[in-house]
Amino acid sequence: MIDGVIDGTVDCIVTDHAPHADHEKAREFELAPFGMTGIETSVGLVVDQLVRPGKITWERMVELMSINPRRIIGIERVAIEPGCRADLTIIDPELTWTVEESDFESKAINCGFIGWTITGRATDVYVGGYATMEDGAITDEPIHL
Repeated sequence: MIDGVIDGTVDCIVTDHAPHADHEKAREFELAPFGMTGIETSVGLVVDQLVRPGKITWERMVELMSINPRRIIGIERVAIEPGCRADLTIIDPELTWTVEESDFESKAINCGFIGWTITGRATDVYVGGYATMEDGAITDEPIHL
């Protein structure tokens, strides 16, 4: 999979946020819904496992996680320039953290990365010009920039 990201075969890195309750996941493998929570860990894992070791550049990460998915599904382009929608994610590339169940805002807490120590994390998120996360905490009320 990593080779495909590096050589361009894989053109997007996304999460499919479809949380499932513990009782739905705690059943026979073939009967349990697919997937695990990943929205809280995706940026950190890409930074830690692909960008920091030099497998892809920061520019490629932005392409894979923002530009290409928007292009493929036909969502408006985002750029830091006048007239563009203010959807921004601020990343601290040096922030080292350990993935814990208490980190998840999701209703689901099943994650294959619990206990991993990762370097790199989204700290602030702005959607349509409104802060939805600041200093690593979800804002109760979106704050307009």
